[in-house]
Amino acid sequence: MITYTPLPCGTYRGSGECTTTHARLYWQRTDGTWDGGWAAEPLEDLLARMRHIGPYKYPAYRIVEAEKPPAPEPGRVCENCGLPSWAVSGPGRAIKIQEEAKSRFHKARTRTVWCHNDECAIQSLAISKYGLATHKWPVTLAQFRAMNPLEDDAAPAPTKRIRASRRAKDLVWAMPTAKIDVGSNLESRA
Repeated sequence: MITYTPLPCGTYRGSGECTTTHARLYWQRTDGTWDGGWAAEPLEDLLARMRHIGPYKYPAYRIVEAEKPPAPEPGRVCENCGLPSWAVSGPGRAIKIQEEAKSRFHKARTRTVWCHNDECAIQSLAISKYGLATHKWPVTLAQFRAMNPLEDDAAPAPTKRIRASRRAKDLVWAMPTAKIDVGSNLESRA
């Protein structure tokens, strides 16, 4: 911890040391209580701030050691509005948008992007199709929404195909000229 006390010349003298790379700045109020320390900042920035010549508002300051704040969690960001996934209560929606070639040396491609709700998904699809300049679109967003509804994610996933018996397969894929006894049972080997 480094404590800064005022000198007659208007500067502050620091005593103590910090061994971490990040610290928190506190100041002493006139009633003697300490306030501040909300954010952990790089120690070099705090030391540089305390080297300035007054006027200072408070009678004393402290720089207290702190751990480096954790890096923000890598997460998804809404393609349309930029809202991070940690700020959304629902799962959001993944959509595929067509991206045009930037030049003749690039090719058009499909990207899967995440949107935090259906409205942002519709807007992202419209922007990918018509561009950012909405005043140049041939249709309004409401018309685009009506023409291009989003696929429903509530549909069950397709189940694994169960292979038919060889006899049923022959019945389905038989050539029209082939002689197959339709009256026979599929399960029988006769």
